[in-house]
Amino acid sequence: MSKEELNECIKCFYTSARKKDGTYYKNTSMKSIRAAIYRFLRSPPHNKPFSIISDAVFTGANKVLDAFVKDLRRTGKVAAIVHKKAVSKDQIQRLFESGELGPADSQNPAQLQRTAWFYLTLFFGRRERENQRQLTLECCPYEKRHKVSSTLS
Repeated sequence: MSKEELNECIKCFYTSARKKDGTYYKNTSMKSIRAAIYRFLRSPPHNKPFSIISDAVFTGANKVLDAFVKDLRRTGKVAAIVHKKAVSKDQIQRLFESGELGPADSQNPAQLQRTAWFYLTLFFGRRERENQRQLTLECCPYEKRHKVSSTLS
């Protein structure tokens, strides 16, 4: 199949893709599906040398995807993105006080693992490097209050 034929097939796929219950996928899901198709085509045994995301031949399919998702949002067929509220300092403090999170020198392996996961997710999660500049000893209420040595300085 040529790139042009694949572009036409992908256009049709993007506008006809549905969940099992018949509802439409959200924008992020459709972009994830596109990325999965890209990885499938690039991996063995296919080893395609082109990109369905960035090659000029696939501009039409990508424009169809963007316009389709935009139309779904505009018509209310898919909900807009709902962002969760940020974790407050009081909530973090309660996690430390309850023992769910603990100091860097904790002898409790489960508590240490939860704490490490929490900080990695908080500072290196989906927001990429945006929050890294805020990674200081002051951001950790337990560490600051108990003056426990930490590698977060």
